[in-house]
Amino acid sequence: MKSGNECNFFFTFELLLIALNNALIIVPTYNEKENINFLIDAVFALPMSFDMLIVDDASPDGTAQLVKEKQKQYNLRETRLCLMEREGKMGLGTAYIAVFGLPWKKITNTCWKWTPIFRTIPKI
Repeated sequence: MKSGNECNFFFTFELLLIALNNALIIVPTYNEKENINFLIDAVFALPMSFDMLIVDDASPDGTAQLVKEKQKQYNLRETRLCLMEREGKMGLGTAYIAVFGLPWKKITNTCWKWTPIFRTIPKI
């Protein structure tokens, strides 16, 4: 017999999975050439459906160009990987502010933020 706490846990977990499906993951970047391909591949390999928005602050190492190459791989049937290129290094906080100012349907769903440094490995 399940206790009330177990029922609440499973109900909450199921709602979390529903909310995570089709969530938007926002990734601000600056000079992340070494990490960005791995991060994008790891997110799209997850068993859930996510969209990603990379917000690049004019990385001189070519991060944005690598994202554009990945867009060719992941945007075949629908746009799942987006890139916002900004004119200079404006910082992490302003990257999120710029995203939330967009009239974009996906932003009304769940938003996650990730840094490509891999302090946490994406997994569900």
